[in-house]
Amino acid sequence: MVDGYQAKDGTNKANGRDLTFTDGRKLFMGSSGTGAPRDGRDATER
Repeated sequence: MVDGYQAKDGTNKANGRDLTFTDGRKLFMGSSGTGAPRDGRDATER
């Protein structure tokens, strides 16, 4: 499963944040300065 944010202009683009594999492992895909909205999941955003 990919967790992320759709492009503001509605095109078929996205900014991925987290990738969860079927075995439950998680991979953080984000980086600083991505333009993604603040959602409170990153402690450095507060």
